[in-house]
Amino acid sequence: MEPVSKNAQKRRVKAEKAALKKAEKAARAAAAARSACASTADAAAAAADGDSVAHLLDSEPLSGADKWLGGVLGSDGCVYGVPGHARSVLRIDPTTDTVQTVRGEDEALLEGRYKWLRGNLHPDGSIYCIPCHADRVLRIDCSSDPPALSLVGDRHPGEWKWHGAVLSPHDKCIYAIPQFAEAVLRLDPAAGTTSLLGGPFPGASPTGRHKWYGGLLGGDGCIYGIPQCATSVLKINPWTQQVSTLGALPPGGWKWHGGVVGADGCIYGIPAHADEVLKIDPFSQSVSLIPFSYRCHHRTDRKYKYLGGVLGPDGRIYCIPSDADHVLRIDPATASAVEVGPEISARAEHCHVNLNCNKWQNGFLAPDGLIYAIPLKASAVLRVDPMRDAVDVVGGPFFGFEKWEGGVLSRGGAMYCVPLNSKRVLKICPRGGGVARACDEDAQLEEEEEEEEAAPPDALLRHLCAGSEFGAAAREALQRDGYMVLRGVLSREECDAEVELLWRFVTTVSPAVVRDDPESWYPPADGQPDPWPHSGWRSFADMFQHHGAGWLFGSLRERLAERVFSRLFGTTALHASKEGFTFRRPTASPAGRAHPAAGRPPPNVCGRPQPRSCGEHFDQGAAEAGLQFVQSATALTDQAAEDACFQCWPGSHALHPALVGGTWRGRSQWVPLTDADLAALRAAGLSPRRVPVSRGDVILWRSDLAHAAAPPAAECRTFRAVAYASMRPASMTPRRVARLKVEAYQTAATGDHNPSREHWHAPPAAASDGTPRFAHFFADGPPKLTARQAELCGLVAYEGVTKGVGPAVNRDTPT
Repeated sequence: MEPVSKNAQKRRVKAEKAALKKAEKAARAAAAARSACASTADAAAAAADGDSVAHLLDSEPLSGADKWLGGVLGSDGCVYGVPGHARSVLRIDPTTDTVQTVRGEDEALLEGRYKWLRGNLHPDGSIYCIPCHADRVLRIDCSSDPPALSLVGDRHPGEWKWHGAVLSPHDKCIYAIPQFAEAVLRLDPAAGTTSLLGGPFPGASPTGRHKWYGGLLGGDGCIYGIPQCATSVLKINPWTQQVSTLGALPPGGWKWHGGVVGADGCIYGIPAHADEVLKIDPFSQSVSLIPFSYRCHHRTDRKYKYLGGVLGPDGRIYCIPSDADHVLRIDPATASAVEVGPEISARAEHCHVNLNCNKWQNGFLAPDGLIYAIPLKASAVLRVDPMRDAVDVVGGPFFGFEKWEGGVLSRGGAMYCVPLNSKRVLKICPRGGGVARACDEDAQLEEEEEEEEAAPPDALLRHLCAGSEFGAAAREALQRDGYMVLRGVLSREECDAEVELLWRFVTTVSPAVVRDDPESWYPPADGQPDPWPHSGWRSFADMFQHHGAGWLFGSLRERLAERVFSRLFGTTALHASKEGFTFRRPTASPAGRAHPAAGRPPPNVCGRPQPRSCGEHFDQGAAEAGLQFVQSATALTDQAAEDACFQCWPGSHALHPALVGGTWRGRSQWVPLTDADLAALRAAGLSPRRVPVSRGDVILWRSDLAHAAAPPAAECRTFRAVAYASMRPASMTPRRVARLKVEAYQTAATGDHNPSREHWHAPPAAASDGTPRFAHFFADGPPKLTARQAELCGLVAYEGVTKGVGPAVNRDTPT
C-alpha cells in the first residue's frame, strides 16, 4: 500500500473499522429482515447455495493480526500458511478439513513480525518461505509428521526485503524478487545455501523501495519481476545468472499488483494505480501497455483498481476488483481490456458488499469452470462465469476486516483461504465438491474434440524456451532440419540398466524366449510363430506397443523430463506419452535362423506396394499444421549408420501440409507415405538421412517430419534398443483427458506420441494358428510410480495448471 504517516494511517484504519462495523450491523439487520420475510424453502435454498460454495472450517479460533502471509500446497497434499506475525506454521488437511498449527522444536525460531512473505514448494518435497523481516529462509519439511521446521542459508538482515519468489526449472533454484532489497536472493535447496545476484538498482523506484511485486516464469525460461514502484521490468536469467531490467515505464507508485501468464506465453501485469495493463513479451523482449476504459462511482483518483488476476478457461484474464466497481477482462488475442458484468459495489442491492474499498484480492479457476475471488473487506465470495460474462457473489456474509491473505487450490479442487485477521480458514468449494458442472457430456466431448483437432498452427512453438542456449539451439534445429541429436543424455550404466529391463519384459511376456539362447529369439522355421513378443506391425520391425510396454520406462521418462524436456519448454509441469519401444534383433541367429523381417514384401499404402519406402510416415495428420509435438528416441545401444537406425528426411516438415492436405489415409495422426510422396520430397531437393547414434544419445524430432525405422543396410549382429517418449507442457492437455489418464494407468494401456490425448493401442487378437498368447507384463496390477512419475503421467495435477492456458492461479506472484 501507499506509505502515509503513522497518525494518518491510524485515523484511516479507525474510520474504516467504524464504517465496517456500521455496514456489518446494517447487513445483519437486512439479513434478519430477509429471513423473516422469506419462505422456509427459499431460506433453505439460499443457505444451501452459500454453504455449498463457501464456508468457514471448524477449528479453535486463530487469534492475532497479520498471522500468515500466503499459503503453499505441500508435497503431502496439505495446505501450509507462511508465518507473518504468527508464531506457528498453519497446516490444513483437505482430506479431513482439520486445521492445526505447527511450532517446531525451537519456538524462538518463529518470533517476530512480518517474518516471511510467500513460499515455494521445491521438488525435494519441502516448502521454502521467503524472508521479509526474517534474516533467513524458513524450510518446512512436509515429509515428516509433524512437519519439521528449520532455517536455511546465510543471514540477510533488513525489513521488507523480498516479495515472493519463482522456482527455476533450469537449476531447481528459487529466486526471490527484491522489494526493499538491492539484490535478488538465490536459494539453492540442494546445497542449502543462499546468495545474492545483481543489483544494486539505483533509480529503480523513486525511493528505492517497493520496487517489484512478485515474479513469473516467462516462456523463455527467464524470471520477470512485476513493477510496483519501479520504472522497468526485472529480468533474471537462471542460465547466465545475470539480472537486468527491461523497458522504460512511466513513474508512479503501486502501478501493477502481480501478474498472470497468458495463453500466448506473455505476462500481463494487473493494474492497481496504473491506467493500463502491462504486457511483457519474453519472446520479443518487449514491454508495452494496453489501455482500457474505467468507471468508478466512489473515487476519482483511479487508485487500487484491481488486486491480482486469474486466467479463465476461455484464455482471457480476469482482474479481481479491489476498489473497482467491475471485473476487468484482458484478451491477449486482441491485446484489449474491457469491464464485464454488473456493478459490484456497496450501492448494488444484490451484493454482499459493505464497503467499496479493498473488496477482494486474487482468486482461482475452479474445476466447474468458474472463477472465485477471496474476500478482504467484502462479506461474500466473488464469482465470475467467463463463458457468460456473469458476475455475482456467493456465500457469507463473512464479517471482519482484512480477513484472508491468499488461497491455495487443493488437489481435490477446493480452495483454502489463509487467515490474515480472520479467526477461521475459509473453504471455497464449487458445488459437487469441485467436480465439473452438470452438462451434456457427449456434447462437451464433441466440442473438446473439435478444439483438439483445430489446434492453431505451430501450437507448440510458443512453448519452446528460447531464453537459454539449449532452447535456442533446439528451436533453430527443429525449425531448420526438423530434428536434432543430443549426445550423452544418459550414461552407459543407465543405458545398461534399461536394457536389463527390456530383457525382463521380453522374457516375462514370452517365457519361450531365453536370453542366453539366441536360437529361442527367432521362429524355428519360415511360417512358424514368432516367439519375440513385438506388436507385429509390418513397417516397424520388433516394435513393442502392447502388453504394458508403454509403462516400462518410468524412471527413464523422469530423467528425460529433467534433462531434456523441462529445458526445452522452460517448465517442469509436463505430461509424458506412454509409448513403447523397439528392441530389434540381429539379422540372424548364430545357427542361421533369419529375422522374420528378412525378405518381407514392401509396405502397402493406399492398397498398393511401395517398393522404395522403408516405412516413412508423418506422425501428424492433415488436421494440424506446423510444430505440434516433439518426439524423442533414446538410444540404449550403439547404432551405426549401416545398422538398423533412425532415418528422416531433413526439412520435409515444410512439405507436410502439401503432402497430407489432399489425402485421407492411415490413422488421423499417422500418415504413411507413398513412393510418389517420396519422389515429391526428392523433387524438392530433399534426401533421406540415416542417423547413427551412441547409447545414451537422444534424437528429438517434430511430428510433421517424414521419418522411419530404417532396416540394417547389411548383416547386423547387434540389437537396436530404443525407447520412445514425447512430452508437452501440461497446460496443453484438455481437462477431459485427466479422467482417461487414470484409466490408462489402471489398465497399463500403451498410447501414441501425443501426451495431450489418450488413444490406446488395442491388444492383439488371439490367433488360431498357434501364435503364442503373450502375457501382460503388469498382469498383477499397474506399475508402482514415484510422485514425479505420477505427475508426468497426469495422475497428479500440477498446482494451478488448467486446459490449454498454463497457470490458472498465479502461484509465483504473491496474493
